[in-house]
Amino acid sequence: MEKHGEKVAINVDCSTGDKNVLGSHLLLAVGRVPNTADLGLENTGVAVDQRGYIHVDDQLCTNVPGIYALGDCNGRGAFTHTSYNDYEIVAANLLDDDPRRVSDRITAYALYIDPPLGRAGMTEAEVRKSGRKALLGKRPMTRVGRWRKARPRDS
Repeated sequence: MEKHGEKVAINVDCSTGDKNVLGSHLLLAVGRVPNTADLGLENTGVAVDQRGYIHVDDQLCTNVPGIYALGDCNGRGAFTHTSYNDYEIVAANLLDDDPRRVSDRITAYALYIDPPLGRAGMTEAEVRKSGRKALLGKRPMTRVGRWRKARPRDS
């Protein structure tokens, strides 16, 4: 990668097509990896998937009685608010005899781009699949002030 005036030039290794790509911005998405490799799970019998996420049920119980997995390590949400809600679910079940579940939480999603995008609740596809009646609200990006600032200028 290198700066090319006001643009970003990227050299790619491909068998066909242009080896140089010129663009206005670069997004590098590298994914997430659970930090479970050094927990010694192989000594506990706790099941993990091929990527290292700990298998949990809807109440965050692992396959080993008395062991729960909360936060990023269970693959059920990689945000601070979902990790905290994992704690609330486990605490309610263990301490308050309140049968809370991951499937009961209201989903929230954020995409940290400029301008940022977010969603709370079910997607339109999830609502339609569930058969529930719902109100749907949409706001086009053209009505968001930061969109006007962030979009590329016409030359």
